[in-house]
Amino acid sequence: MKIKASKEQKNWGIVAFLVLAAVAVFVALLMNLTQVFDAVKSVLSLFTPFYIGFAIAYLLNPIMKFWESKALSKVNKPKLRRTLSMLITYVLFLLVLSGILAYLLPRLISSFTRLINEIPGYYALFMKNANAFIENHPDINEFYTRHSVQIDSMIDRAVDFLSDYLSGLLPKLADFTLKLGSALLEIFVGIIISIYFLSGKERITAQCKKALNFVFKKEDRYQKVLDVGRITHEKTLHYITARLIDSLIVAVITYLFMTVFSVPYGLISALCVGIFNTIPYFGSWLGAIPPAIIVLIVKPSMFLPYLIFIVLLEQLDGNIIGPKIQGKQLGLSALWVIFAIFLFGGIFGIFGMVVGVPVFAVIYYFVNAAINNGLHRQGKPVDTIDYAAPEDREIIRKEQEKKD
Repeated sequence: MKIKASKEQKNWGIVAFLVLAAVAVFVALLMNLTQVFDAVKSVLSLFTPFYIGFAIAYLLNPIMKFWESKALSKVNKPKLRRTLSMLITYVLFLLVLSGILAYLLPRLISSFTRLINEIPGYYALFMKNANAFIENHPDINEFYTRHSVQIDSMIDRAVDFLSDYLSGLLPKLADFTLKLGSALLEIFVGIIISIYFLSGKERITAQCKKALNFVFKKEDRYQKVLDVGRITHEKTLHYITARLIDSLIVAVITYLFMTVFSVPYGLISALCVGIFNTIPYFGSWLGAIPPAIIVLIVKPSMFLPYLIFIVLLEQLDGNIIGPKIQGKQLGLSALWVIFAIFLFGGIFGIFGMVVGVPVFAVIYYFVNAAINNGLHRQGKPVDTIDYAAPEDREIIRKEQEKKD
């Protein structure tokens, strides 16, 4: 007997098949997660010039806007004004970029190579000075005599680790030099793409808004998405720009200190301190450790002055330079900033440590706004201080006044 399925049964059969197919695909993805990530990474890497172009356009846009709205505001033709603004912006950008590459790159490679080659000589000199110091101080000499085996073993392991690490950097530098041509090509293409981004930024923005309006059909949802984008843009651009300027100033101060006191490898030290300074709070301390090791081995007499300089620089940066440049705060306490650094740093590495703070600040802002709106609808107070114990409110109030 022939059984004829009803339309409802056919629909349920199709749904069941799609569900089973989706489950099978999901299980297959889980079983081959590494290959899936590698495939996604390979596909995304194809668009690297677009990422570079967007980043360049994003950072250069405020500069172009300054020329367009301030310096060249008297130019009546909008198209000519935009062209001149972009021309001046990119000429300045290319001059700075080429100057950095022409000045820093050869010197960095030369300094790293020289440091690696001279490590044995510096180690011998360091041990000679250390032995002389120990002999001239009886108490230290007695302690060293009792624990000489352990101390020598620790020093040997530390030097071996440092030598292996620095020796490993040399092949990496060679590999970096080989890849530099490819990277420069991607940067060149990215610069061209950034020109298209900036020249048509109004149209691109309008197209994005048009797509968002289609996806989020209700006006209130659409406006909320725009608010998310606006606040993300404001916090991210301000934070990243401020951190880069602050790190540049710290790196220059470090380089001047090393140069004035004739400490070798000042450029390496300044670059290390400046790069790590982009990580909030403890980044500057992490960046000071490799130069401290270099100073201790290369010029021990400057080790204590270097430590004093780092402490003073940290105080200067934390209390004067940083607040002046940063201006308005992200609305995060120190605890949440450290949490964001560890969270995004664990996922995305050093890049996550740098950009994770403003991203988390945006998430925190909207979660806090959602909680406040919910409490307001329930007729409850929204100020955090209202939920503190009476004896703790004065402490919270003083902390808030200090932030404001």
